[in-house]
Amino acid sequence: MMATALDLHSLEQYCETLYNPSSQTSRIQVESLLNYHFPTFSFSSTSSSAAAAAADDDTLLKGHSPSINTPIESALFCRSLLENTKNPFALMFATSRLKNLVEDHFTTFTAPEQLGLQPQCAPFYHKGTSTALRHHHQAGMA
Repeated sequence: MMATALDLHSLEQYCETLYNPSSQTSRIQVESLLNYHFPTFSFSSTSSSAAAAAADDDTLLKGHSPSINTPIESALFCRSLLENTKNPFALMFATSRLKNLVEDHFTTFTAPEQLGLQPQCAPFYHKGTSTALRHHHQAGMA
C-alpha cells in the first residue's frame, strides 16, 4: 500500500477517505499512507491513537517516503497539494498537515524557507473547510 509516488487524484481519494471513511480500518490504512507520504517528523503527529499505538518510535521517525527527507520537503509537498487541488478534503488535509509542520519545525527552517511557506493558506483553508462541511451536511440530509 505504500507506493513510492501518488497522483493527485489518488491523494484526493485518500484524503476523502480519511475524513469520510467507510470503516475504522480503512481510515487507519489511509491515515498511515498519508503519514508515509506527508511525514511530520515529530511525535506529535496527527495520527489517531489506534494508528499510533500500532507503530513504534522508529516507525514514527523513519517510516516515510524516501522522497521526503526533511520537514521542509514535506511542507513543500503540502503546499504543492494546496496549489493543485480543488478537492475540499485534500485542501483540509494539506492545510492541517502544513500547520503541524510549521508549528513543530518552524525554527529549523531557513529564512527563505520560512518565506516560501507563507502561501495565502487562508483561502485554501476556508474554501476546503466550508465545502467539506457542506458535503457532510448534505450527506446527513440524504
